Amino acid sequence: MKIKTKIRLGLIFLLAIIITLAVTGSIYVNKLADISSAISKDNYESLKFTMNMIQSLDEGDDDVSVRKFEQNLVAEEHNITEVGEKDATSEMREVFELYKSGKRDDKTEALLRSKILHVQDLNMQAIVRKNQVATQTTKRVFAYITMLGTLSFLLSFTFVINFPGMIANPITELTAGIKEISN
Repeated sequence: MKIKTKIRLGLIFLLAIIITLAVTGSIYVNKLADISSAISKDNYESLKFTMNMIQSLDEGDDDVSVRKFEQNLVAEEHNITEVGEKDATSEMREVFELYKSGKRDDKTEALLRSKILHVQDLNMQAIVRKNQVATQTTKRVFAYITMLGTLSFLLSFTFVINFPGMIANPITELTAGIKEISN
């Protein structure tokens, strides 16, 4: 095998190791970004809607506050992402319809607030659960990248130690052969 070919193959080997590390790292970083994005998007929206509903209740029982509550309830109904959230939102809708129809006493408002807090609690629990998944995934990714990095280091180190001999030994043999011929 020619020396140029050996050098090319050696450099291709090192390049393959670098590409493997880069691709693996990119895949797992994107996976973590997707998990984080899902936590932020889905549950943050629900929490925002429920906070706006509570704020509209705090503002009073005028038509503007009721419309604001209704808008946020409709938005929440279109943002069901967690197990149990659909039922909780339906229950909230039932109590709100009662509230909207004129039964705006302290008991109905307290029941409505408890339904809102239940939806908030479902989303907060989901955030905690998804955060735990993200943390476990991060630890697993770190372990994979560490193992792959260690393996790559050992292969590269072995290659760097042995590669010069693969190039130099034939040259040394050629030089020794030329010296013998000249003698």
